[in-house]
Amino acid sequence: MSLATPADWVAQRFTRHYDDWRARRVAAIRGHYGDAFFKGRTLLELGCGYGDLGAAFQALGADVCCADAREEHLEVVRARHPGLRTVRADLNTEWPFGPVDVIFHLGLLYHLEPTHESLRRACRSAPVVVVETEVCDSASPDAVIPADEQGYDQAIDGRGCRPSAARVERVLSEEGFTWTRVADGRCNSGIHVYDWAETGSGRVAQGLRRFWFTERAA
Repeated sequence: MSLATPADWVAQRFTRHYDDWRARRVAAIRGHYGDAFFKGRTLLELGCGYGDLGAAFQALGADVCCADAREEHLEVVRARHPGLRTVRADLNTEWPFGPVDVIFHLGLLYHLEPTHESLRRACRSAPVVVVETEVCDSASPDAVIPADEQGYDQAIDGRGCRPSAARVERVLSEEGFTWTRVADGRCNSGIHVYDWAETGSGRVAQGLRRFWFTERAA
């Protein structure tokens, strides 16, 4: 029997539950915009992990740049998907990006500090921003709960937060964006659920998520 090596452990990251979940989110985005929308557009994927999601849209003709705070993730991106450009950036403090056509801000906001400055910068850098995050169960636009995080797919500095969906939508409104929230279960996968009913309990639970297609108002 062979023993698993560190390289094997790294190779298994962003797999298992990620595979179906990623496929469902890709399908939802393609279904909303249509495949032709991405051809020739510049696309920035933030918090890219191993870049598999960005690669799906490169295959549709998008010019994709993948950004992540961990250089070891970007090394894997470059090995697996050599056609993708990469940028290392800690989005708590850095924004080394120019204007693009589309930004994917997926599974990232809750791994950052609660200023949500990365979302504001995304809105100022692209007319179309696809947003997805874990949230807390609250209707208050002021609600945001700090969270301690550890792990290869968690906050780079160990500090995250869980905002309410209303807080995210307030930021979008303040930045001049309109949005469509995914209200059905098309992206549900394992523990990750998007069509749960808000009760105002204030609770935080793994997999309690919301998803938006957003665009700058005309």
